[in-house]
Parts: sequence; C-alpha cells; structure tokens
Amino acid sequence: MFTQGMKRCLFVLVAGLTVLAACSKEDLMVDPDNPLLGTWVQTGHEENSVIYTRAARLKNDGPGMVFQADGHVVLRGIAGWCATPPVSYTNYEGRWNQSGATLQTTVHYQWMPDASVQVQEIVSVDEKQLVLAYR
Repeated sequence: MFTQGMKRCLFVLVAGLTVLAACSKEDLMVDPDNPLLGTWVQTGHEENSVIYTRAARLKNDGPGMVFQADGHVVLRGIAGWCATPPVSYTNYEGRWNQSGATLQTTVHYQWMPDASVQVQEIVSVDEKQLVLAYR
C-alpha cells in the first residue's frame, strides 16, 4: 500500500516537472525569408553599433523592438524625453521598412509634435543576433 502511494507521488512529481520544463522553453520562431522579423532586446553596443538578441518578449526594464511582417514596429524605449534615473520604459508604435541594408523606422513619441524617423544600417542579422549601426 505504501509503495503504491509512493509510485503515485513520484508519477505526479515527474509529470509536474515535465510540464514546467515544457512551459519554460520558449521556441523562438524565425522567418527564414526575413530573419529581421520578431522580437529583439538590446544587449550591448560597440562604437556606433547597437547589438540586439532575439527574445520571446520585450523586457520591462530595457530597450528593444518588435518587427512585424505587416510593417508595424513596436519600439521599447525610455518613457518620456528625460533619461534621469530612475528610468522607466514604455512601448512606442510605428512603421518600419527595409531597403537592402537600410532600415527605417517611423515612430510617434507623445512629447514630439512630428513623427521621428530613424535610419540605420543592418550590419548583420541572423536567428540569434541583430546588429544595427546608426547613420
């Protein structure tokens, strides 16, 4: 009787751990025709380049961006125009387009009367990393 109860407990434990392990793995879908599509979080910089890593979601406490196939972009940046600590982040929506290695984003920030247009060069992009250089 005791061993039967232990077997049930062991089964429930193993099943629970399996479910948790499956839930913690997030498959990051990569479009082989356009690896730029997806979610990117900023993880570093080198001189005039910014380095992003593919992620399942944007971080609450850092910059990033989401490129959607329909041309919609979500830029996660500092909330407001002042970067004085403590800094908080928010999402800004806009449009993006690409021509060769040139990436252009157009975003409306609430503190600016006109849309902000940024032009960057795609230095490299693959299934794991995106490197952009500001022009």
